[in-house]
Amino acid sequence: MSIGISATANIKDILSTKNSLNALASQYDAAISNYEFYSIITFCTMGTVNVYFETENNITTMTMEANTSLVGAGFHHCVVTFLDDFIIRNNISLDVDDETEYFEHRNFEQMRENHFRWLKSIIYISDEKMKEDKNYSQFCICWNLDTYTPNDVFGTIVTPLGRFNIKTLTESIKKDTITPFANIYFIWNNKEKDALFYRNSALQLMWESIRFVPITYNELEEINNNTVVEYLEKSVALDASLPFPKKEYIELCSLGEHTPIDTSKLTEYKSDYPIGYRRSNISHNIGSLVITFPGSFFYGNDLIDDYGDFPASDDGCFLVYNMDENWRNIRCSEITFEPIDGKKPLFSESSFKKSKEEPVTINVGDEECRYAFMGDYEEEGEIFYQTMAQVITMSSLFIITISYFKKSDKVWAEEIIKNLKVNNNYGKSETETKTY
Repeated sequence: MSIGISATANIKDILSTKNSLNALASQYDAAISNYEFYSIITFCTMGTVNVYFETENNITTMTMEANTSLVGAGFHHCVVTFLDDFIIRNNISLDVDDETEYFEHRNFEQMRENHFRWLKSIIYISDEKMKEDKNYSQFCICWNLDTYTPNDVFGTIVTPLGRFNIKTLTESIKKDTITPFANIYFIWNNKEKDALFYRNSALQLMWESIRFVPITYNELEEINNNTVVEYLEKSVALDASLPFPKKEYIELCSLGEHTPIDTSKLTEYKSDYPIGYRRSNISHNIGSLVITFPGSFFYGNDLIDDYGDFPASDDGCFLVYNMDENWRNIRCSEITFEPIDGKKPLFSESSFKKSKEEPVTINVGDEECRYAFMGDYEEEGEIFYQTMAQVITMSSLFIITISYFKKSDKVWAEEIIKNLKVNNNYGKSETETKTY
């Protein structure tokens, strides 16, 4: 359920077409990544055009695809003008399938109204589903569940541009129009990359990626921090009347050692909830296991985290850790089995032989979990403590080790374990947090 545009054409060869795409992307100040049989052109956050190449019977076909309901009418307009320029540059005809028919009629307001109707329908569907089924605590709209899931807040929708109370939002839309919310939800709502574009691009990063920790902790955090500050200041330069997240801007300037601009005359941007999903706990799926941990934690290979790849350590385990003085980390491995006669795998009892306390067995939903305090360890002259847990499902054994400097964090480690969940519907459509 989305709005998209696609274009196909027969081409002479892939290499020359990629070269043409590279040159055109540069003109649009867009990033392009080229692979053997496809390319990805990124015009803005979530605003990508995927290009696929397929050769059959000596005929090479190129297909371009973009989902514009994620970003807004401005991005849809950008894709159409990109196609126009590609046609001119290559003297080629494209078979374009535009769900809004904007490629034919070029009426921007009419096309934008298509995006508004889509957004309104998604809000109404979310509201109806939550009224019908009390198992759904929150709904995620256009959210990439291959990354993390924000902390549950009952009766809300989660979007890349923020968390909203579904009841309040629905009543507001019925009473007024969708336009005020569309100006918040869509990153690129107008034709140009205007103040709203840069303000909303900054909000998206603050909600999804920023951890609100010192930039010295991590290179990716520094990049995101600098980008948010740059976008917000560019927004003010273009339109100082636009509501501005002053508190968060000042906080990021402090964390990044920037000198803030004067915000005293700017209108404060109001949010239903504190900006930043990573200020609270977040959850991550490791197969069918759902593990919840502080959003300020970093991933084992954090440079790939925000691109949706599995946040693994060098040895392939799921790994998250914090960067302040009170060091803690969580590591998880999954061992899969073929069920024999419908029987589950057994706990690895030998792993608990060196535990300092008797292992404790608890239920994690319909599955079993066993954990124990393993005592203290020394590495490179530093003492740390560890708690280990195992979770058994029909086809997997999950091994979780939680390490920490302070022995008192044993209680914290046990809370992480007690909050584990098993989602046996992982990869299926029915989950407690619904996504559209």
